[in-house]
Amino acid sequence: MLREKQIENMEEACRRILELSAFGISWEEKENRYVPYMKRLTEYHRNHCKSYGRILQILKYEDRQTKRLYDLPMIPVSLFKEFDLSSVEEEQVFKILSSSGTTGQFPARITLDSRTADLQQQILYKIVKGFMASDSEKGRFPMLILDSQSVLKDIAF
Repeated sequence: MLREKQIENMEEACRRILELSAFGISWEEKENRYVPYMKRLTEYHRNHCKSYGRILQILKYEDRQTKRLYDLPMIPVSLFKEFDLSSVEEEQVFKILSSSGTTGQFPARITLDSRTADLQQQILYKIVKGFMASDSEKGRFPMLILDSQSVLKDIAF
Protein backbone atom coordinates (compact mmCIF):
# COMPACT_ATOMS: atom_id res chain seq x y z
CA MET A 1 0.00 0.00 0.00
CA LEU A 2 2.87 2.39 0.78
CA ARG A 3 4.43 1.63 -2.61
CA GLU A 4 1.11 2.46 -4.33
CA LYS A 5 0.85 5.78 -2.44
CA GLN A 6 4.43 6.68 -3.40
CA ILE A 7 3.65 5.96 -7.05
CA GLU A 8 0.50 8.10 -6.90
CA ASN A 9 2.50 10.98 -5.39
CA MET A 10 5.11 10.75 -8.15
CA GLU A 11 2.39 10.65 -10.80
CA GLU A 12 0.87 13.81 -9.35
CA ALA A 13 4.28 15.52 -9.43
CA CYS A 14 4.65 14.51 -13.11
CA ARG A 15 1.23 15.89 -13.91
CA ARG A 16 2.16 19.23 -12.31
CA ILE A 17 5.30 19.30 -14.45
CA LEU A 18 3.17 18.58 -17.53
CA GLU A 19 1.13 21.71 -16.79
CA LEU A 20 4.23 23.86 -17.31
CA SER A 21 5.43 25.14 -20.63
CA ALA A 22 8.31 22.92 -21.72
CA PHE A 23 10.30 25.89 -23.01
CA GLY A 24 8.58 28.85 -21.36
CA ILE A 25 10.23 29.00 -17.93
CA SER A 26 13.76 29.83 -16.88
CA TRP A 27 16.44 27.28 -16.07
CA GLU A 28 16.37 28.36 -12.43
CA GLU A 29 12.61 27.82 -12.20
CA LYS A 30 12.91 24.40 -13.86
CA GLU A 31 15.62 23.38 -11.44
CA ASN A 32 13.59 24.61 -8.43
CA ARG A 33 10.64 22.48 -9.52
CA TYR A 34 12.58 19.48 -10.83
CA VAL A 35 15.12 18.83 -8.05
CA PRO A 36 12.56 18.03 -5.28
CA TYR A 37 10.79 15.62 -7.63
CA MET A 38 14.07 13.95 -8.63
CA LYS A 39 15.05 13.57 -4.98
CA ARG A 40 11.78 11.74 -4.27
CA LEU A 41 12.21 9.62 -7.38
CA THR A 42 15.78 8.73 -6.40
CA GLU A 43 14.62 7.68 -2.93
CA TYR A 44 11.81 5.62 -4.41
CA HIS A 45 14.26 3.71 -6.61
CA ARG A 46 16.72 3.33 -3.71
CA ASN A 47 13.95 1.70 -1.66
CA HIS A 48 12.60 -0.54 -4.42
CA CYS A 49 15.75 -1.69 -6.20
CA LYS A 50 18.49 -3.28 -4.09
CA SER A 51 21.15 -2.90 -6.78
CA TYR A 52 20.41 0.81 -7.22
CA GLY A 53 20.40 1.29 -3.45
CA ARG A 54 23.85 -0.32 -3.30
CA ILE A 55 25.11 1.98 -6.09
CA LEU A 56 23.91 5.03 -4.14
CA GLN A 57 25.63 3.67 -1.03
CA ILE A 58 28.91 3.28 -2.95
CA LEU A 59 28.52 6.83 -4.34
CA LYS A 60 27.84 8.06 -0.77
CA TYR A 61 24.72 9.82 -2.04
CA GLU A 62 22.63 11.63 0.56
CA ASP A 63 19.53 13.43 -0.62
CA ARG A 64 19.77 16.18 2.00
CA GLN A 65 22.91 17.41 0.23
CA THR A 66 21.08 17.65 -3.10
CA LYS A 67 20.30 21.27 -3.91
CA ARG A 68 21.00 21.45 -7.66
CA LEU A 69 20.63 19.08 -10.61
CA TYR A 70 24.34 18.37 -10.70
CA ASP A 71 24.11 17.06 -7.11
CA LEU A 72 21.88 14.18 -8.23
CA PRO A 73 23.58 10.79 -8.65
CA MET A 74 24.54 10.04 -12.23
CA ILE A 75 25.35 6.48 -13.17
CA PRO A 76 26.85 5.08 -16.39
CA VAL A 77 24.46 3.55 -18.90
CA SER A 78 26.64 0.44 -18.86
CA LEU A 79 25.22 -0.41 -15.40
CA PHE A 80 21.83 -0.98 -17.07
CA LYS A 81 23.58 -3.60 -19.20
CA GLU A 82 25.29 -5.33 -16.31
CA PHE A 83 22.63 -5.21 -13.57
CA ASP A 84 18.88 -5.52 -13.24
CA LEU A 85 18.10 -1.96 -12.18
CA SER A 86 14.34 -2.30 -12.04
CA SER A 87 12.03 -0.81 -9.42
CA VAL A 88 8.96 -2.37 -11.05
CA GLU A 89 7.44 -5.45 -9.45
CA GLU A 90 7.54 -8.36 -11.89
CA GLU A 91 3.75 -8.63 -12.22
CA GLN A 92 3.56 -4.89 -13.02
CA VAL A 93 6.00 -4.96 -15.98
CA PHE A 94 4.30 -3.44 -19.01
CA LYS A 95 7.21 -2.89 -21.36
CA ILE A 96 10.96 -3.45 -21.45
CA LEU A 97 12.96 -0.95 -23.47
CA SER A 98 16.22 -2.34 -24.82
CA SER A 99 19.14 -0.56 -26.40
CA SER A 100 20.48 -1.98 -29.62
CA GLY A 101 23.77 -2.88 -27.94
CA THR A 102 26.98 -2.97 -29.89
CA THR A 103 28.76 -6.04 -31.13
CA GLY A 104 29.69 -8.29 -28.23
CA GLN A 105 27.77 -6.26 -25.63
CA PHE A 106 24.50 -6.88 -23.86
CA PRO A 107 21.72 -4.38 -24.48
CA ALA A 108 20.70 -2.00 -21.70
CA ARG A 109 17.25 -2.80 -20.36
CA ILE A 110 14.78 -0.33 -18.87
CA THR A 111 11.65 -1.80 -17.29
CA LEU A 112 8.43 0.24 -17.33
CA ASP A 113 5.05 -0.23 -15.74
CA SER A 114 1.98 1.02 -17.63
CA ARG A 115 1.72 4.23 -15.59
CA THR A 116 5.32 5.20 -16.29
CA ALA A 117 4.97 4.37 -19.98
CA ASP A 118 1.87 6.58 -20.17
CA LEU A 119 3.57 9.51 -18.41
CA GLN A 120 6.64 9.09 -20.59
CA GLN A 121 4.49 9.30 -23.71
CA GLN A 122 2.72 12.44 -22.45
CA ILE A 123 5.99 14.17 -21.60
CA LEU A 124 7.58 13.24 -24.93
CA TYR A 125 4.53 14.63 -26.75
CA LYS A 126 4.76 17.89 -24.79
CA ILE A 127 8.47 18.28 -25.57
CA VAL A 128 8.08 17.53 -29.27
CA LYS A 129 5.02 19.77 -29.52
CA GLY A 130 7.02 22.59 -27.95
CA PHE A 131 9.48 22.79 -30.80
CA MET A 132 7.39 21.46 -33.69
CA ALA A 133 4.22 23.52 -33.34
CA SER A 134 3.42 27.19 -33.17
CA ASP A 135 1.19 28.38 -30.33
CA SER A 136 -1.76 28.52 -32.70
CA GLU A 137 -1.47 24.86 -33.71
CA LYS A 138 -3.50 22.37 -31.76
CA GLY A 139 -3.92 18.64 -31.93
CA ARG A 140 -1.76 15.87 -33.31
CA PHE A 141 1.06 15.97 -35.81
CA PRO A 142 1.70 13.46 -38.53
CA MET A 143 4.92 11.63 -37.75
CA LEU A 144 6.72 8.81 -39.44
CA ILE A 145 9.38 6.84 -37.57
CA LEU A 146 11.53 4.38 -39.49
CA ASP A 147 13.38 1.60 -37.76
CA SER A 148 14.64 -1.88 -38.47
CA GLN A 149 12.54 -5.01 -38.01
CA SER A 150 14.86 -6.24 -35.24
CA VAL A 151 14.04 -3.19 -33.09
CA LEU A 152 10.32 -3.57 -33.66
CA LYS A 153 10.17 -7.31 -32.94
CA ASP A 154 9.56 -6.88 -29.18
CA ILE A 155 7.00 -4.11 -29.43
CA ALA A 156 3.36 -4.98 -28.89
CA PHE A 157 0.90 -2.75 -30.72
